[in-house]
Amino acid sequence: GRKAEEQAEEPPSERFKFSKKLELPSKIKLAVTEWLPFPDANEPQKMSSMLVSGDLKGTLHFFSSDGSLIVSHPTGYTSAITAMAVHKVHESECVVVVANEKGAIRSFSVTRPPRFTLVMEKKQNKKKGPPAWVPIIRQVADFSPSTAPQLEGIRVEKAFTHDMSTLGAKSITVVEVIPKGKSYNILAADGEGRVSFHLRNGSAIGALRLSEEKPGTPVLAAASGKSWTALGTPDGVRLFDHKWRRLHNTTCMGLPAPPDPAQLA
Repeated sequence: GRKAEEQAEEPPSERFKFSKKLELPSKIKLAVTEWLPFPDANEPQKMSSMLVSGDLKGTLHFFSSDGSLIVSHPTGYTSAITAMAVHKVHESECVVVVANEKGAIRSFSVTRPPRFTLVMEKKQNKKKGPPAWVPIIRQVADFSPSTAPQLEGIRVEKAFTHDMSTLGAKSITVVEVIPKGKSYNILAADGEGRVSFHLRNGSAIGALRLSEEKPGTPVLAAASGKSWTALGTPDGVRLFDHKWRRLHNTTCMGLPAPPDPAQLA
């Protein structure tokens, strides 16, 4: 009918609009953002998940689903957060893993909000006050892949014995949390194409280099499943096997570079 015709004629650019704007402290520039695995008790709408962001000065910022800032938490870094991963440990807690350009990794335990929150007092008082809930945040690990102690008593493939200390600490470009039963492991990759695997406390299980022929090939992105992590590089995608801790011998075709916006104008 007429309504369907009006929807069909609607310009594509009008179909996607910003629904919320994050309330940032002044002079704060965000570097990475992830969804938290908890719903906001005060927001029963479809877009009800909360957010956590890391900025260029090493601070974490937690936002409610309406974009308001809940709390800012220092990580102890003074440099930019370059990578972040979030993992739900159980129903009342998640872990936020962050890394920086100096090759350091830290993880933080974050409690979930209450399932129900009384907001009557907030509605009666029109003045903007402090948030009704603030998460309990505590640091649970602090390590660097270049200096992490090697876990003893495990057998690993020869290719998974790369010495991370030879080049020293480099900027971490990717961190991933790999579930393992009731616990988890942490995978990290840097701008030199090195991939390291760690226990949740930072102890090193092993490390490898994506390419000995191109040692400076950076890992730009990653996506993890139950058994594999896909590592995106300028040369394509490599698959890392969690169980056997080795790279799959197939390299996916690299994607072409995006067109220059100036040429499209």
